[in-house]
Order: sequence, then C-alpha cells, then structure tokens
Amino acid sequence: MRVLTLRLLAAMCLVAALPLACIKYPWMPVTVRETVASYREPYPDGTASYLANRKRLFVEWHLATGLYVLGTASLVGLWSIATQRSSRRLQLAFWVLAGLTGMGVAGFERPKIGSDTKTAYVIMTMWLPLAITGFSIVGLMLTMGLRSGPAAQHER
Repeated sequence: MRVLTLRLLAAMCLVAALPLACIKYPWMPVTVRETVASYREPYPDGTASYLANRKRLFVEWHLATGLYVLGTASLVGLWSIATQRSSRRLQLAFWVLAGLTGMGVAGFERPKIGSDTKTAYVIMTMWLPLAITGFSIVGLMLTMGLRSGPAAQHER
C-alpha cells in the first residue's frame, strides 16, 4: 500500500510540475547561453547602478541555471519513483531534491510577483512548487518508514 502511495505522490508531483515546465523550459537555452556569455564578457566600467544591475543579472542567471539543473534531476527522480526503478536510498535523495527544488523555485519567483501579476502565473510559479515540496515531505516520511528485506517481511 505504501509503495502505491509513493508512486501516486510522485505522479502528483510530476503533474504539478507540468505547467511550470511548459512555461519555463523553452527559456532554458537562452538562460544557459546568457550564463556562459556572462563569463566571456569583459567587466565593463559604468555607473554604480549599471554595475549593480549587471551583478543582479549575473546572480539571477546562475540561480536560474542551477534551478533548471535541479528541476531536471528532480523530474527524472520523480519519474523513477513513479515507475519503481530506484532503490530506497535513491528515493530518499530524490524526495529531498524535489522538495528543495520546489522551495527554490518558489523563492526564485517570489520577487517577480507583483500586484498586477496574473493569478494563473502565481499558482504555477509559487503554489504548485510549494505543493510539490509538501508532497515530497510526505513521500520522504513514507519512504523512511518503509522496511525492506526478508526480516521486515517476516515480522509482519
């Protein structure tokens, strides 16, 4: 029963990630390109506000690239949990990774949300990643509660 619940939780996380993946993954090549280009460009001279904005963009590009990597790894991990192709230890790691990534995405998107932001965008970029974090916590607790091996089956 717990294994079915874990598979269902992983599938729910995958479904919850679909809207965000559909609006964010098309931008991934541009983000990676900008991140790589930021290393090649000479550090320009300019006003203090220009340099502060350039530093903010530099940090934002790197965070976004990191979140793309973590998000992709989380999706692969959730898929392996949903299809029962990973060991218990890997499942624990994937649940932690998915939870941290969900919190990271919500934290990354939070400054971009203003009073004029569409409700659908807020749901996709804030509430669904936080829901994935919640599902991941439940999945982590269930996975930690699983017993494996012949001794655990004999005790039942």
